Order: sequence, then structure tokens, then C-alpha cells
Amino acid sequence: MMDLGFKDMETTLHQMPAATKLALFGSLAFLSLVYSDLLALVGVLATLLAVSRIALLWRRAMLFLRAFAIFSAIVFAVNILANQNGVHVLLRTNIRFYIWTISYRLTAESISAAMRMVLRLLALVLCFVLFTMTTSPEHILRRISSFRGLQELGLLLALSYRFLPTLVSDGGQIRDSLRSRGVDFDSPKRLRRIAAYASLAVPLVMNSLERSIQLAEAMESRGYGCCVRRQVQRARVARLTPLAAWYLLFCSFLTFLFAALSWGRASLFIAPSGPILALAVPCAYLAPILRKRSR
Repeated sequence: MMDLGFKDMETTLHQMPAATKLALFGSLAFLSLVYSDLLALVGVLATLLAVSRIALLWRRAMLFLRAFAIFSAIVFAVNILANQNGVHVLLRTNIRFYIWTISYRLTAESISAAMRMVLRLLALVLCFVLFTMTTSPEHILRRISSFRGLQELGLLLALSYRFLPTLVSDGGQIRDSLRSRGVDFDSPKRLRRIAAYASLAVPLVMNSLERSIQLAEAMESRGYGCCVRRQVQRARVARLTPLAAWYLLFCSFLTFLFAALSWGRASLFIAPSGPILALAVPCAYLAPILRKRSR
């Protein structure tokens, strides 16, 4: 079972402030949504993989991507089947389904759109996973709670942020306990394997409800919500670090190039600016981290 929880490690990325990591992964996620050039998207994904290597999270990231490969293949197939737009036709055929005849054509534009969708999805999910693995929920809560009127929002985001790794860990424990009772999760028959994983649903939901009740009782015993004003301990963090400012400025510069000169915008697969962006994005985002690491 995948481990998405936070573990405090002595790496450059783990020691960064939460605002810097938010600027790093937020700007990369934004670029993955903006770019349509495949090489530029590959550059963003390669940057995230290099960050996972620097943060000593390469194995955990690879396990997550391996588990996500089936879903990515489904997304790729659905996009190819649903999208038949384009002028570069590669295949044209008729599919007969009982009394219906469905005409289908495969175009280069549909393949490009499917590849673009998969790369974006992998980049976005990897941004969230790396941010989850390198940032403590307490740091996020303290950072958001430092703003007036956002204490409830900060608590809600911190609890939601911590819920996913806990849910994955509980699922692994329940699966091990069911396996010790004879449930076969590795059966060669697909239907039996699906039924085995479906048996995780009820105990996992019950465990989640029990955990939420315990959390509510713990908050009530500590007097949460019993008075109008509460004092939240604030962390001493910089509002905007130089590294976070660099990431935001570079992302703004790339956005300007995209809007003014169409850098990163490709009608098919690769635009002339694709190789430049595929090299510029990893260099600009990794060089400050490597320089800070070498000190």
C-alpha cells in the first residue's frame, strides 16, 4: 500500500518553508495546465521527478506512478475514443455493435490531446503527492491561521490534507487483516480480485467514521467552538522568501511568453519553442535547490 504521509527528513526540500514549496509546486501545476506542447509538459514532469530524487522520495513517487499507470491508460483510451476531431486522419473504420454501426476515425490531433491529458494529469497528481510528502500539516495550519478570519479554513484544509495519507494507511492495515483471514487479493481471476478489494469498503468507511467521531470529541474536550474568539499560535515564517519570489517571477515570465509569443502552445505535438522550454523549466526550478543543497 502506498505511503503518502509526511516524514520529517533532513533534505533541502523538507527544510524549505511551506510558502516556498507552495510556490514551487503551485507554479509547476499552473504551467502543466497552461502548456499544450508535449515537450514542455515532459519538461515539467521531469522537473517533478528530479525534485522527488532530491527529496529522497524517488521510490515512493515511482510506486505511486506505477499504481497510477492503469488509470492513466484508461484516460488515454477514453480520450482517443471520444475525441475524433482533426484533419490528420490516421485510421478510418466502422465498428458494428449489434444493429448499430458506429463510424470511427483516429486522428493525430486525438493522439496528441490524449498524450497531453495524461501528462497533465501525472504532473498535477505528482505536485500534490510531493507537497503532501514534504510538508507537515501543522505548518500549513499555522501558515493559514496567521491570516485573520482564516482559522476555520486553515483547520479544515489541514484536516483534509492529513486525511488522505491516513486513509491509505488504514486501507493497508485492513487489507493485511483481511488477507490473514483468507481473503485473496492476488487471485488470477479478475472478478474475484475485484470482489476482494470491494470488501475493503465497509470496514474502511466504518473506520473513517469512527476516526471523525474521535476527532470531534477531542476538539470538543479542548473547548473548540465554545467561545467567539480564539487565540491561535502563529509560526514565525517569512511572508515571501527569495526562492518563492523567484519561482513566482519565473512562472509569470513564462506565462507572459505563452500569452504574447505563444511559447508552449502547440496545435499538434511539438512547437518550435518546445525544446527551449523543456530545458529552461528544469534548469530554472532545480538550480536554486541544488545550489542551496551544496551549501
